[in-house]
Amino acid sequence: MGKILTPTAGQIATLLGYDGTDFAAVLIDAARRLQVDVNSSALPSGAATAANQAIIATLLDLIELKTTALQLDGNGHLEVKAFDPHDVVGETVSNLTHNAGTIDLDSTAVPAGKIYEVFNIAFWDVDNNITAARLNVLIDGDARRILNVEAITSNTYTFYTNHIFLGPGDNIIITFVGTTANDRLYLAYMAAVHDLV
Repeated sequence: MGKILTPTAGQIATLLGYDGTDFAAVLIDAARRLQVDVNSSALPSGAATAANQAIIATLLDLIELKTTALQLDGNGHLEVKAFDPHDVVGETVSNLTHNAGTIDLDSTAVPAGKIYEVFNIAFWDVDNNITAARLNVLIDGDARRILNVEAITSNTYTFYTNHIFLGPGDNIIITFVGTTANDRLYLAYMAAVHDLV
């Protein structure tokens, strides 16, 4: 049993702490609050650190940036622009005179003030087998791959029937890979036209 290092005579009660060997009086500060000195501490996994707080602050700044870019009405509510179905358009584009190799075939760009809801795209090489064909869409100047089809036989239609929304200036691009010179290449699509109101 450890020894008591603090005198207790004449005191009503003394709170003692035990260090594993001896007993000693527990310290209080001038305001009579328990004094706790932390000699070592380890953060648990996922604890808040200055680095984590900096990351959160950056994310909050990005959210604020995005929300200020939204179109709000005078009351701070989000403005939603409705699409008004107007008409259906179709286009067939061809390239009949070209070198062998990789050939891009582009649709006409969507006109200003319109949205095209493309619901059917077909592309084919009438004359020869090709290595591959890639369906891309050009959105805000950025080409995005939608579909890649390998080893297409001649005069075989490849269809894409999911809906793609294209805005003003956007267009469809089919990249034919492994063509023979002067193959008859075709791209056709149909789209619902919406007025941006």
